[in-house]
Amino acid sequence: MEELSTPSLLDPARGLLFPPYAGPESDFAQLCDKCGDCITACPENVLFPAPPSFGEKAGYPTFNPRRKACFFCSELHCVKSCKPGALAVTDDPSRAVMGKARINPALCRARADEECSYCFDFCPLSGKAIIKLGGIPSIMASECIGCGLCEYHCHHDAGASAIVTLPRVI
Repeated sequence: MEELSTPSLLDPARGLLFPPYAGPESDFAQLCDKCGDCITACPENVLFPAPPSFGEKAGYPTFNPRRKACFFCSELHCVKSCKPGALAVTDDPSRAVMGKARINPALCRARADEECSYCFDFCPLSGKAIIKLGGIPSIMASECIGCGLCEYHCHHDAGASAIVTLPRVI
């Protein structure tokens, strides 16, 4: 089985995880004025401005699931605070997608015959986005919204998460 490499969390090559309903990166980049209102509005302090190492993308709202994942709150405070409309709820469910989670089987405790189901237990779409096959969690990419809760709650002895949430552009 092929191992999934885990890019550094703030490596520009990894890309950015944008807030829910950001839509495609090209659309979001044209609409977002980097005002920070969504960052301020997030009651969980999940969002932060992308650092200068991201070049043109510096200042865009992003989140790091290892630090804190998006709870995809029902109030959608970030979306409601976005005056330019870069974050906007539409009938297109793909616009809610922030990224896609992937499991590195070499680091997954459940795949090493250990008792572990954190990713399954904490996924807001448990049973849809993460299912269990023979007791082993598997991510259904077509259902994953990329909130990062599985990555945030995944624990491994090596200190690395067996799950990485990649931006939708990768």
